[in-house]
Amino acid sequence: MHPKGGKREKYDCVEPPAEATIPAHDGGEEKRNHGCTMNSRSGRWLLVLLAAATIWGFVDVRRRGYPYPDSPEEHKTDLTVYTEAGAAFFDGREPYEVANPRGWTYLYPPLFALLLAPLHPLPTQDQVTVWFFLSLLVCWG
Repeated sequence: MHPKGGKREKYDCVEPPAEATIPAHDGGEEKRNHGCTMNSRSGRWLLVLLAAATIWGFVDVRRRGYPYPDSPEEHKTDLTVYTEAGAAFFDGREPYEVANPRGWTYLYPPLFALLLAPLHPLPTQDQVTVWFFLSLLVCWG
């Protein structure tokens, strides 16, 4: 139960200080809510989710980006096609003819490859890990 009674809300808010009032349109005063914080239950779930995503990124996603020279079918990501095509724009190769370790070629508009080109200097397993965490940040909002 919430200390003030009733159901626990997602955010626990404290009353703003007296100086946190602004004039309302009707001549009265309107309070601004400055003291909202996430309750501890939501914070714990966020930490658990963050820990799980971090473990997943380093254990599974990173492994998928490793280029197995003897068995290229084990390379389980297409991100390296995009980064290779992006690098091709800058070193004079034809971006639509480069391939990743699995033999896949680039088929998409050039802008995406150009945006991913900065990842190319990293080892392939680092490319997919960085992209995974950037994607999580975008999903976060």
